[in-house]
Amino acid sequence: MLAIAAATETFSYFHVLEFWPVLLVWLGLAGFAVWRLRGVEFRLESDGVVQVCLAVCAGLWTLEGIAALASAPNSSDAMAYHMPRVVYWIQHKSVENYATEYLNQIMLQPLAEYVVLHLQLLTGGDRLANLGAWLATGGSMLAASLVAEKMGAGVHGQALAAVLVATIPNGVLQASGVKNEALLSFLLLAALYFALAKRSLALSVAVGLSCLTKGTAYLFAGPLVLFFAPRAVPAVALGVLLVNGPFFTRNIELSGSPLGFSSASADGKYVWKNEPISVRGAGSNLVRHVADQMGERSEAWNQWVYWKVEGLHKRLGWSLDDPCCTWPYTKFAPPKNTSHEADRNNRWHFVLALLAAVYFVWKREFAPAALLVAAGLGVLAVAGYLKWQPFMGRMFLPLFALACVPVALWVGRWKWPLQIVLILFLADHVRLMALQNATRPLRGEKSLFLQAREDTYFNDMVTWEVNDVYKKAIAEVAATGCKMVAVDITWFQLEYPLQAQLLARDKGYRFVHVNTKNPSRKYERRWKDLEPCVLVCLACDRWVEPLAD
Repeated sequence: MLAIAAATETFSYFHVLEFWPVLLVWLGLAGFAVWRLRGVEFRLESDGVVQVCLAVCAGLWTLEGIAALASAPNSSDAMAYHMPRVVYWIQHKSVENYATEYLNQIMLQPLAEYVVLHLQLLTGGDRLANLGAWLATGGSMLAASLVAEKMGAGVHGQALAAVLVATIPNGVLQASGVKNEALLSFLLLAALYFALAKRSLALSVAVGLSCLTKGTAYLFAGPLVLFFAPRAVPAVALGVLLVNGPFFTRNIELSGSPLGFSSASADGKYVWKNEPISVRGAGSNLVRHVADQMGERSEAWNQWVYWKVEGLHKRLGWSLDDPCCTWPYTKFAPPKNTSHEADRNNRWHFVLALLAAVYFVWKREFAPAALLVAAGLGVLAVAGYLKWQPFMGRMFLPLFALACVPVALWVGRWKWPLQIVLILFLADHVRLMALQNATRPLRGEKSLFLQAREDTYFNDMVTWEVNDVYKKAIAEVAATGCKMVAVDITWFQLEYPLQAQLLARDKGYRFVHVNTKNPSRKYERRWKDLEPCVLVCLACDRWVEPLAD
């Protein structure tokens, strides 16, 4: 990952971020991997529990890989910023800032998208875009097993750690998409492994890459480093600065802060952090986050959970939907049992983590107890800093992945028949999620095998009912013969289906944002060769408008 980040920044600086330089990097990485694996022997354990774990991991990962290859990237976030930023980087041959009304495209952490960028440059399209998260999910299984070994687990414990990671419901759903929590999970597990191995340099790089992947890494990595490698704090801080240096520089140029603005439009609306940060806000958010993990199929149960949360808020004198710590225009509701990657809960893993925490505290075993406490502090940090949102379930995936290790150590002490029962129960619990992902289903009426791939871009956009409008706009733009397209995303930011399908027709299309009103407007003339001749205004009365010469 460090090579990908370094190569991207270097090629970007010289404006040579294109096929041949990237291919040379990947050939070098492939050669290095072959060299490192020389002489390594692989053997299959004859132990029944281990074989069941491997079968579950392989089965789920295979299903996720099929979905990843069969579907276009299609989560709403992917359409709004994960994928559009890749389009602009490729056409500019650089990751420099550009004008955009949706600042998430340029100011949020970019490492996961660097992986997508490389895959697109190598293949000429987004056919492999979802494989970044899929590979990271497989890497998380392996990393969890290695961490378990460092914490004293035998082969049983290692296999259990891998299968517990493989059966995290939210992880199963994210493994076939382009969100960045899967990569963050892998990097944090890698950081923990290096901390336990007392490899400060590798630890600092892993934490630096984590912080280059997603902002929540700052909230999650701190307790890990303090608990497991306190002497490495200076090295880790330096690693974060060095790895994130170019990204920080661009954000400082844009906003004056290395982490960018507090909202996606730099207008003080839709601010992510609590206003103000307070014990009351943290407490309210913590209770609601815990409740969100309790969603079941039973509506009666979900309603009961809601009433308990509501009653607790009333007894404490808190507002259930306090705007100081609640995302605008949202309200807390009974928890749900969904198959969508944005808000899917991990209730059984949550229960297992709580029970394991009680067990290890009672046994006074520091390392596993400390890891569970670190994960809990990560949840508390999110609750204390970020406003509650109804679609935050995905953000806790890395913490669940970390918690799988001590849970595996605990379950590894059970009798083997109980271990197999738990494994099969968890596998059955996520079976439907692997097959019927809300946006990338492998079976059912909307199966990926029954859809044209270009239609799967819209699988997470059914709320707005704009599929036909997009298709009409794409046809109208193509009919003009114009290849320089101005895009106005003031009212609707999900621009990627337009870009992807035009580029599928002709690689010569170029895009530029217009009517930008935020501070990124200063970059409008950075790309002087882009003179648009047709305007696409998303969600306007008239989507396509030819521009005068």
